[in-house]
Amino acid sequence: MEFSLTDEQVMFRNMAREFAQRYIEPVAKDDDQNEHFRWEAVKQLGPLGLLGALVPQEYGGLALDYVSYAIVTEEIARVSLPLAMSVFGSHSVVEEMLMTWGSEQQKQKYLPPMCSGELFGCCALGESDAGTDVSNFSSQAELSQERWVINGEKTFIINGGVSSLVLAVTKASKNGGEPGIGTFLITRDVAGLSSQDIVAKNGLRACNIANVSFQGCQLPQENLLGSIEDGNKIAESLLQGINLGVAAGCVGIAQASIDASVQYAEERQAFGGTIGKFDMIQEMIADMIVGTEAARLLTYQAADLKNKGQPFTRQLAMARYLASDVAIRATTDAILVHGAYGFGTDFPLERYFRDVAEVAQYAGSPLIHKLAVARHTLGIAL
Repeated sequence: MEFSLTDEQVMFRNMAREFAQRYIEPVAKDDDQNEHFRWEAVKQLGPLGLLGALVPQEYGGLALDYVSYAIVTEEIARVSLPLAMSVFGSHSVVEEMLMTWGSEQQKQKYLPPMCSGELFGCCALGESDAGTDVSNFSSQAELSQERWVINGEKTFIINGGVSSLVLAVTKASKNGGEPGIGTFLITRDVAGLSSQDIVAKNGLRACNIANVSFQGCQLPQENLLGSIEDGNKIAESLLQGINLGVAAGCVGIAQASIDASVQYAEERQAFGGTIGKFDMIQEMIADMIVGTEAARLLTYQAADLKNKGQPFTRQLAMARYLASDVAIRATTDAILVHGAYGFGTDFPLERYFRDVAEVAQYAGSPLIHKLAVARHTLGIAL
């Protein structure tokens, strides 16, 4: 088993790290405090190819493998988890669904402008009463007179208020027949599509999150992604794409917590020396490092299996659970290392803590993924 990164993976890691440090880190604090979604930074990712990281080059993307994709996501999240989730936990997932399930016409129409930043995407999946349980969705799409008519509401959608392309998953039926699951491509100019930003959030304040409503939205049949017969498979692959991004993002914020804690422990003086000499400080930092390394390796393993086309559901559930759990503990311990300063805005720890507390619940809480690991091993259906 090969644990070292390729030269190309190192190159993309360094490119993402340099971009994040130069363009995102200086404004991350202000964006959080002002609840500002930084379009400028998103658009700058376009010329680098990172708005189409997974997309084949013939459609304008970089055609990165999934390990490289996880690495880039981690590096952006290390500076700004909100921006990482906006681009790699939502926009790039829409691209992946198009690549996997889209027709050639859909790929040609949507992927190039998504890679350039002309179109920005969101995944409209969760609902207030059902979460991501597609079998209990109340949103509906009905095929009537050769057009789909969609009604319903999606809640807590990352990029929901700023996206120009919405990937919506609803129940769907043809002319009153047996319902299936439909996945639809809806551009912002479609009549009946609206959104309402969620403000005064505790975490992900620099990320646009909105409720998205569909009121009689009419779409041509070619706006259906795949088929309603494959709807459950598409929804499952959509969740897998989101969860890989979340796992990598959580690894990034855990690493940021380590970086900040080590620097502070080496500088802060107390009782005649630096606090890094105290056993309990060392223990907390060691726990952060071990947990983060384990979560990183599990995330890379899941990504590698996905590259190879091998089953990766169990590994992804482990990575998603562990990365979320480690990130929550790492941000908490980092605040403790900083003492009273950890709760103030002079240091970024309180922001890390708030951001990861929200991301950990995205597309299912860590406990759901912990349960998935056990049930997958025991052969019990979820």
